[in-house]
Amino acid sequence: MKVLHVSDADAWTGGCGQMLALAAGLAGKGWESLVCCRPGSSLAKAGEEAGLKVFRTGLRQDYDVVSAWQLAGFISREGVDVLHAHHSRSHGVCLLAQFFLQARGLVRPVLVVSRRVSFKPSSNPFSLFKYQSGFNDAFAAVAAAVRDVLIANGVPAERVAVIHSGVDAERFSPKPPDPEVRRSLAIPEGTPAVGKVANYSAWKGQTCFLEAASLLVREGRKAHFILVGRDTDGPEMKAEVSRLGLEGRVTLAGFRKDMPEVLACLDVSVNAAVGGEGLSGTVRESMAMGVPAVASDVAGNREIFGQDAERFLFPPGDAAALAERLGWALDHGPEARSMARALGERVRSEFSVQATLEKTEKLYLSLVEGCVRPKAEPVRSSLLTALKALVLATFQAGLLLGLVLAGVGVAGPETPEKLGLAAAAACVLVPQLLGLGAARWLALPFWPFLAAVLAAPLAAFIAALSAEPKLFMEVVTSDGGMSPILFPDPSWKWTALFWLAGAAVGGASGWVLGLVWRRWPAGPMTRPRH
Repeated sequence: MKVLHVSDADAWTGGCGQMLALAAGLAGKGWESLVCCRPGSSLAKAGEEAGLKVFRTGLRQDYDVVSAWQLAGFISREGVDVLHAHHSRSHGVCLLAQFFLQARGLVRPVLVVSRRVSFKPSSNPFSLFKYQSGFNDAFAAVAAAVRDVLIANGVPAERVAVIHSGVDAERFSPKPPDPEVRRSLAIPEGTPAVGKVANYSAWKGQTCFLEAASLLVREGRKAHFILVGRDTDGPEMKAEVSRLGLEGRVTLAGFRKDMPEVLACLDVSVNAAVGGEGLSGTVRESMAMGVPAVASDVAGNREIFGQDAERFLFPPGDAAALAERLGWALDHGPEARSMARALGERVRSEFSVQATLEKTEKLYLSLVEGCVRPKAEPVRSSLLTALKALVLATFQAGLLLGLVLAGVGVAGPETPEKLGLAAAAACVLVPQLLGLGAARWLALPFWPFLAAVLAAPLAAFIAALSAEPKLFMEVVTSDGGMSPILFPDPSWKWTALFWLAGAAVGGASGWVLGLVWRRWPAGPMTRPRH
């Protein structure tokens, strides 16, 4: 069977590593793993180096229509059985691709969505629809806390499976520190090293880490502090180091690929996320290597530490509490390392790549086997109905605003006669509403409907032209001159063409919107096979 992994990440992240490990691992178990990512991304290069087939598309934003159309075509050509979205933006594109496949009468794969953060989804209708849509067959939450957030925000509990992210136990195995790596990190000889590995972001807690370092330095503790990750060597962190007076005590290492070697140089590893963390990769990897880890008490971190949580966890954003935990770990090095080794055994057993592969494969097969989607209750919420109405109302309002702006720009703000503009707007909006009803409730064929829509404004124009020809040709401006309405050529032919074009656009768009509404899925569906 074929599985297509989709990610919109540009730079390398922990989620990218998890996605690639999953794709490669499934390929080793007999699955045909494909990767969809952005052109020029780190993931595209890494996927090809791993021997995977890579499909590139823009994935520029949620509901990227062009990318979704291209993705739908690729899915159809390849005969994909499972579509797995690994990041939020790619989730929206996958949903739209699923709709395109269904609208075209093509087989669509089951859709699995990975959720690696514990942030509450946005409350706007488009975001809520993304998580409550019937196109979502299952969510793979990296921690129980992440699962609870999804359920609290409208995702049916039966669609959420907890699948912990895995650790490559072979790569992240205990090893002695490399003197060359220590020198590259500017760690003074004989000085304990405390490090935080994470790409720079406000919620990742680099500032909290530096504030805790400042407290330890003021206490007179002998330690060197290290920040590793993309943009940790940028101006924000440099300014923070200067503000706290930590010059010479902190190394801003930036992005590095030799993570096992870096972790081996640390006496204590830190996760200081202030929120949103799903299941810290650095904490799991540090423990697998026998390196003590101190972490903020967010989301899945408590699941990693188990019964030792109170010794190593601290309240998110509390620099003083972090400094206290770090002080204990530095003062009780042998005991801390002994506890870390014991936790490492648990991590290698319960949070291994192999465990992740087995749980993910089991989820895939449960969705695909029997050709039936999960027997969950259809999502028929008032939210979905409101979303449909919002989409249509937004389209109508935007089109009307565009017409008004175009009319004012061409005819001039001093034009006293607005009847021509109102008639033009009516020629678009009325057929659009008619088209919506024709496709949504009457299921009328497109071409007969469009012919009827075009005949109506043409007849109305002829009648109006007979009654008042001058109305469509020119108006009197404030300075007594003559100015054409809407077009520089004061010809009724141009106005007639404008009316007909507006009716065609309005009727066609309304009919398409009606078709979308009629075919919008309300819940899980039986999936036909090839």
